[in-house]
Amino acid sequence: MRPTRWSEVVTLTVKPGEFITLKNPAEALQFLDGPWPGSPGPRHAAARRFCRAAIAGNKDSEDARKVFVEAAEEASLKPR
Repeated sequence: MRPTRWSEVVTLTVKPGEFITLKNPAEALQFLDGPWPGSPGPRHAAARRFCRAAIAGNKDSEDARKVFVEAAEEASLKPR
């Protein structure tokens, strides 16, 4: 199943002056599993679950986006 694009992209501040823009649950999961800065918190684990479920077609893509944004806020990545 091809991941559904989010209605709005999520742009994160990775470090001062460096940003990453994610467009769908697959890109978010790749970021969650790869270059996630700092220690993963409880929302990080929830975001991984929601993104995997959205990719599999078991959760709505926009729900995964919401939980991913919460994880980014928890990690002080200043989502916009």
